[in-house]
Amino acid sequence: HLHGRALDWTILCPSRLVDDPGTGKVKCSLIHGEDDLRNSLTDKEKEAALRVMPGSHDGKNQRLCISRDNTAAILVGLLGRDNTIGKSVTVIDGIIPVVEALSMV
Repeated sequence: HLHGRALDWTILCPSRLVDDPGTGKVKCSLIHGEDDLRNSLTDKEKEAALRVMPGSHDGKNQRLCISRDNTAAILVGLLGRDNTIGKSVTVIDGIIPVVEALSMV
């Protein structure tokens, strides 16, 4: 419902939220869908974001995740940022500092 409106908006799409301590390092992407995003990651990015999640409905035991701390840091980092306006940004734990990752969107 935001498309075509006279508003500046950004939609944040965090992956699975976890209670792990934040690292201040994330991956921001315009790719949506866990499988597509996972296939675009380097081995180091996968290592930072994948967590074992037993009992998943589709039988996959590893999921892309982001800590609640990192999600909060991204929300703060989005304030006043023009390069994300009009975009839906998927975020996961990663290897790049939040400010740098947001500038790459």
